Amino acid sequence: MSTKMKYAGVTNREKEEGLSPYTIAFRLRDLRTMFNFLASEELVKANPVENIKQPRFDNEDKETFSDDHVKRLLEAPNTGTFADLALEYHR
Repeated sequence: MSTKMKYAGVTNREKEEGLSPYTIAFRLRDLRTMFNFLASEELVKANPVENIKQPRFDNEDKETFSDDHVKRLLEAPNTGTFADLALEYHR
């Protein structure tokens, strides 16, 4: 089966950009797990992906709630549900 037929209708499959670091990390983790199992069962002599380093990710700063925002959220319970009424009762 040709690659074009196998992935017909799948968008972005043939881009030259490559895989994202997250995709590579997930696949590498899965391969490492599989080869660790195969090595433990003595079906392979060694794990060929053992020494491959995980890709680095750009750690973007994420916007978080301010202390004031959290305080206001906690002070405004939704009294429309039993769980929220119970929490309000126990304060």
